[in-house]
Amino acid sequence: MIPTILVVDDVEDVIPLFNQMFKTELKNKLFEFVFKLSSIEVIDYIKSVPTGTISLVMSDIKMPDKDGIELLQDLKKESNIPVFLFSAYDEEVNRRAAQTFAADKFFTKPINFAELREEILKIIPSKQ
Repeated sequence: MIPTILVVDDVEDVIPLFNQMFKTELKNKLFEFVFKLSSIEVIDYIKSVPTGTISLVMSDIKMPDKDGIELLQDLKKESNIPVFLFSAYDEEVNRRAAQTFAADKFFTKPINFAELREEILKIIPSKQ
């Protein structure tokens, strides 16, 4: 089974960006992405797939329905899946909330993809 990373962001532009930035890993089947444009559907989606399917959730904080901090709280209640949060705003309040609710990593946009890759591979080790 290929590890799945669930990416949650209301901006569709992240889909081609992530697919491009991780094309080598995707081609080599180190992991695959599933994209959700709404945080509301995430918990139901995770419950609908076999346990262990989702290896990591990466979510934007600022979203129109349920923000990433609320999603983080829900995920930590429901599972032990690691969660990375992203924010375009390097506000101390976002960092503190991410830390308070046990986000595994916090990234400021624009994302440093080399650092993100390194952190992903700590959770999803290479098959090499």
